[in-house]
Amino acid sequence: MSPLPRSPSAPGSMWLRRVRSGLRVAVSVALLYVLLRRVDGPRLLMLVPHMRVAWLLPAVGLLLLGFWLSARRWHLVLADLGVREPLVALLYINWLTFFWSNFLPTTVGGDGFRFWRLQSRHPRRKLAALTGVLLDRLYGYLALLAVHTALLPWTRAVWRSHEVLAGFEALVTAGLGGLAVLSLFGRRLLRWRLRGPAWLQAVARRVQEAVAALTGRSRRAWLGGLGYSALFVVGNGVMRWCYLHMVGATAPLGVVVYASTVAALLGILPITLNGLGLTEAALVLALAPVGVPAEAVLLASFAQRLVNLGLALLGGLAYLLEGVRT
Repeated sequence: MSPLPRSPSAPGSMWLRRVRSGLRVAVSVALLYVLLRRVDGPRLLMLVPHMRVAWLLPAVGLLLLGFWLSARRWHLVLADLGVREPLVALLYINWLTFFWSNFLPTTVGGDGFRFWRLQSRHPRRKLAALTGVLLDRLYGYLALLAVHTALLPWTRAVWRSHEVLAGFEALVTAGLGGLAVLSLFGRRLLRWRLRGPAWLQAVARRVQEAVAALTGRSRRAWLGGLGYSALFVVGNGVMRWCYLHMVGATAPLGVVVYASTVAALLGILPITLNGLGLTEAALVLALAPVGVPAEAVLLASFAQRLVNLGLALLGGLAYLLEGVRT
């Protein structure tokens, strides 16, 4: 396959991407600086020798379970689109993607790799491969919102205790209202012709295409995709709970899962380097009302990132060895 021709605006686009990446790094560094300035450095260092490494075993086990759930969801989505792939192959692709997701500025880079890898295996099904990646991501976001919303009644004392969290939950509620309206009028949107500027029409077409792709799926794909995603979200929360126990901090499991969903929702915002700094700030904010010190939250989060980076580097090594073998 011949490479795609470069457009005249390619150098400008590359410069813009570099500027965006630089800004994300700057925001992450600034957030980490603010967080570290507000914690007790000696107290943070004192926690390290007392870490209970045994909690690392269930944490890593939950991470691997998350890989399986993610691959199983993607397998189900692709099967619904008529793309047949062994589950083991999708697990392997997700492992390689973990490297790109951790070492590129955003997780979108990982999705790009997944699409590239899948369409190279199914060159005549490029549209289905792209739709499968997008739907897989969409199911994850919808389940994240669903789990987060389901936890709100049980964590009311937590998010009502801080005006920032209360404002965040107001925005989430507004977003859920928008999704409800979209689901009610989704089929009408497919037939609606929007008049206006070209850019607005392009956005409307993308929304219509997304609604069409979503509403055209089978019930099995819907239930399976959302079910596996919900288990993935809860598993991530339990994994953070294990890391907190590893550094000697305790908190109600439901509150930790809630804090994990807050961090994940904020991490979607493309303003930091893979959520670095923003995730930690969200966790500190959400766990402070239950008495978890910021030092323990940061140490647990850094420990989790270190484990993730180790697994991601192994995925990068596996990808490198592919090139050596060929």
